[in-house]
Amino acid sequence: MDLNRKKKYSIHTKAAAFATAFVFLFTSIAPAQPISRQILPPFISPVSLQIPQELGNIQETYFNSKTSPFVYLIQDAHDSLDTQKNITRILQRLSEKENVSLVCFEGGSQELDRSFYYFSENTGENKEIWDALFNEGKIGAVEYFALNASPRLKFFGVEDSKIYFENIHSIHKIYSASDQSGLEMQKVDSDLSSKAARILAGDVKKLHDLKQALNQKRISLVRYVKELSSRSPEVSLPANQREWPHLVRLMKLSEMESKIRQPKTGIPQEIKKILDSNYSKGHLRWYIERLADQGFDFETNSELKDWIGYQILQDELSAPELFEELERLETQIYSRMEMSREARKFLAEERISAGRRLSVLKSVKGKGITTMSKAS
Repeated sequence: MDLNRKKKYSIHTKAAAFATAFVFLFTSIAPAQPISRQILPPFISPVSLQIPQELGNIQETYFNSKTSPFVYLIQDAHDSLDTQKNITRILQRLSEKENVSLVCFEGGSQELDRSFYYFSENTGENKEIWDALFNEGKIGAVEYFALNASPRLKFFGVEDSKIYFENIHSIHKIYSASDQSGLEMQKVDSDLSSKAARILAGDVKKLHDLKQALNQKRISLVRYVKELSSRSPEVSLPANQREWPHLVRLMKLSEMESKIRQPKTGIPQEIKKILDSNYSKGHLRWYIERLADQGFDFETNSELKDWIGYQILQDELSAPELFEELERLETQIYSRMEMSREARKFLAEERISAGRRLSVLKSVKGKGITTMSKAS
């Protein structure tokens, strides 16, 4: 068996590995629910449509009153091998139980040529190669299922090849624009650094140097915020979280970090399910409070109570709002400092420059988003 052939085809196989997904969300932990018979076509059995919870969950159904084929849409996670394995099992189930005969997928524009994946005349060797390619993420669930499926099943790509290759071209343009804008921003940064060394002095220069150290990743965000809080202690007080909600949370997390340990008794299953779910992101406090209202006892396990409190604070942090507060705090501190008019003018110029930097990055990325949305 020539395993080099596997490498030879990996680029092509990867292009077709974007398996479209069909109405099951694999990251959900909600139990599978029976589907109302009223919203299903008469030829679909709600019993057979129930998907085993370990594979995924039916999230929604929609019935068009006009005569039309029934379509299953599977939500895919391309970078998760477990999800890819679950998709193959779901496709197998739909093929056997619902007599599905057509599978459409992303990343292609014509019928899948299964003969392309036959690297050997020996069936066992081919299967061994397919298993390796699948486990390494070189081919996706649809391809892997197709290679082991009955010839009666047809597999077609649903991409518009013209738009697809236009998007690839747009990606090259985006990277080129990013390189050019990066060079321009480096020049601006260099000019500003020279001016700062000449104009700023004393505490103003110290604070400015700290911000530069943060931007260059020489110090952590937490350390920078601590330095600012030493000049403006109110941001570390829980009583001021109405004015500084995210900075107060960041400081509290920093204070708790060295003390928090995962509970020795382990994380209860009810809490694991909430933490692992997508729907709790940004709303963890509400779900935990709801769990407490349902009778879950947090009070008798102080380790667990502190640990879950830490998770809630992390969940409530929002990066855009945190940096907005940070900018407001910097302005407030600078406004209380004594400095020359030239220094104030420089700080204003630097802020405008930072705004332009953000605009350039958004502009460069925006071109790609606009172009690529045609094919999404």
